[in-house]
Amino acid sequence: MARGTSAQARAVPAPRSFESLLTCAETACAGVSYLVGNVTLTGAAYHINTCKLPTSRDAYPTMVVLRGMLSLSRRTTWYVLAAHARAAHGQPIWLSRDELGSTDTQTGSTTGIQYRF
Repeated sequence: MARGTSAQARAVPAPRSFESLLTCAETACAGVSYLVGNVTLTGAAYHINTCKLPTSRDAYPTMVVLRGMLSLSRRTTWYVLAAHARAAHGQPIWLSRDELGSTDTQTGSTTGIQYRF
């Protein structure tokens, strides 16, 4: 390691542990599901507050999800899902695990067929 890299690494405080960050987060969630014949409608909301970050840096993320499922047969289901996420203080947020967010809101949707073997 180069001398400058070593000194820089010592100057950055290490986080206590990942577990300590998790124990200091308040998570709230609520949801409802309604079955009508072969159609299931589901709605859910999720919100997280973390207490390890200064208020001005915490994103306070909130996500609302709506899902509809239509049972086509005993083992085949067609689903439609829409979600909207919002973060505070201009922090980026994203719904996808592959695409990083660049704004403080994002809306996405997906549809597909699920077949159970």
